[in-house]
Amino acid sequence: MRAFTLSTYFIFLHLFFYTVCADSSLVYDELILKDKFINSINSSLKFFENRQNSDGSFIYDVEPFTGRTTYKGNMVRQAGSLLSLAFSYDGVNKDQKRVIDNSISYFLSNVSEFSYKGKTLMIISENNEAYTGTICLFLSSYFYLHSQFKDQFPINNKAFVGLMNTLEDFVSPKGGITEYINISETYLDRIGRGSEIYASSQHFLTLAIFHYAFKRSKMSPTLATYLDLYDREWAYGDIIPSYLWVMLSHLFLSRHGFPDQINQIKENIENLQSSYDDLVGIKYIKSNYCTQLEGFSYYLLYKQETNTLNRFLFYRLTKHLRYSLNFQITSGLKKVISKVETTLKKPQHTIGGFWHKQSDVYHTRVDYTQHCLSAYNSHQMISNNMIRDVEEYDEIERLAQVRQLEVDARKTIEYKRMHRVIPKVINKY
Repeated sequence: MRAFTLSTYFIFLHLFFYTVCADSSLVYDELILKDKFINSINSSLKFFENRQNSDGSFIYDVEPFTGRTTYKGNMVRQAGSLLSLAFSYDGVNKDQKRVIDNSISYFLSNVSEFSYKGKTLMIISENNEAYTGTICLFLSSYFYLHSQFKDQFPINNKAFVGLMNTLEDFVSPKGGITEYINISETYLDRIGRGSEIYASSQHFLTLAIFHYAFKRSKMSPTLATYLDLYDREWAYGDIIPSYLWVMLSHLFLSRHGFPDQINQIKENIENLQSSYDDLVGIKYIKSNYCTQLEGFSYYLLYKQETNTLNRFLFYRLTKHLRYSLNFQITSGLKKVISKVETTLKKPQHTIGGFWHKQSDVYHTRVDYTQHCLSAYNSHQMISNNMIRDVEEYDEIERLAQVRQLEVDARKTIEYKRMHRVIPKVINKY
């Protein structure tokens, strides 16, 4: 009886494995490519649509379980949200185009002129104080959109030139750019303000996308200085907080392909990534860490575009993004806060966003969803390119077989020639 049971078990096991392996849906060994996160991306896009104010800005923060709302916030993060929407735009989605247009109008409506060292410059601000990061991320967003969809996003406003001039004038002689501009100050005309590592990385990005969008054949002196700073002067431990911006900047430099600096760009990218892995590393934590995943996704995009992508690194990103779905707010989400089960107070302003927790309070700041959306969007690009590679390979193989059949069909049949037979007379004896 025992022998019969074991044999039955092994037969069942064999049939089970045969059924799984014979599943026609499991076409490729990259089964993890099935995680495309398209629902997460669409939910985040809807989140930004629902969070947009009538003036084009975004509601900065909503506490999902108390309903407490911060309508105005850091304009740098508002501009970062526009950048993530720009990277996600496909040129067709009308709802997304409307959100982007409204955001662009908001920033342009807050452009103002000021005098500095005898020059007329421009800032983006609702008062007399401005952050250079706001200018950088706004220009990066628009220049990227212009590079992809010139008819939809033309360069037809003098503000683009004025803002670029402002950034150039506030560059430090030793490299980098100041973080803060107060147009009511006068003593800065004499002493200036030092550079800041985070704002500098965003300025680096602006210049990289500017050269990419307008196909500049040579680097500007300021951009070349940035490349040298990240190569020789600034310790990688110091630039870790701006990891994603520096990595994204190098990605665009690599795409543009400066022949004289290509090796330097490559070395910078690999040094930055290895330093980040050594000093920080990406780990599963009980908090939103999409800023890390976004930077890592840009590194993998670079590896794929240079045909050096390690699939296991992509699988690693996929697993982290799958885990990060735990931080995206969905309808019906509940949390136990102070031993009380609490439901969403403003679902229309929180669903689709990614929460983070600070001092035991849940928040849905726009910049956290911005970084998550960009990370998932980059993953989608890598995944689509992988599938396209497989499809192209299959097509190449199919065409090769067709060509071989055509060659075979044109071959003429060659009959084997026999040697001439000479009759021989055999004498009779």
